Amino acid sequence: MIEIRIPKEINDYKEKLFLGLTLRQTLSIVLLVIINVPAYFGMNETFGSDVTTWFILLNAVPIVVVGFVRPNGMEFEKFAVAFLQTSVLFQQNRPYITENLYEEIANIVQKEKDDRAQAAYLAEKALEIARREEEKRGGKAKQESKTRAPKAQEPKAPKVKEKRVKKEKPDREFVGAHLRK
Repeated sequence: MIEIRIPKEINDYKEKLFLGLTLRQTLSIVLLVIINVPAYFGMNETFGSDVTTWFILLNAVPIVVVGFVRPNGMEFEKFAVAFLQTSVLFQQNRPYITENLYEEIANIVQKEKDDRAQAAYLAEKALEIARREEEKRGGKAKQESKTRAPKAQEPKAPKVKEKRVKKEKPDREFVGAHLRK
């Protein structure tokens, strides 16, 4: 059976050019061969194989990194630019700050309590001011209030005590008797 590998993300798809390598990887290998093979044969006679090998390894690492490594899914040159911008050029202290929802809810509830308390205080002050105004007018208001007849109170309904009635449980023999036949 033929199997076709389908990537989950379309941006992750890279066309394979030669031996399962992408164009970028193939070009990095070709560049390694072009630079390091002549360097090896030219330096081996002068410096010896040990120094030449170290030179070739140190020369090959940046080329391999650029061709094969993809940090955070970006090409290496894009990653290097982003890293330099965030770490060197535009470096700034970015503190970790969270949003505490419980604290925000507590603040809202406290504000509502404060608003209610302030409204009650203002209502109390308004009543006090009204009383003072009434007192300033003189005893006329007091005399009128004394001559008025008190309001008639509505009679309260007597409390009735409810009796609890116990429900009888059905007979076990009767329940389902028609199903047994």
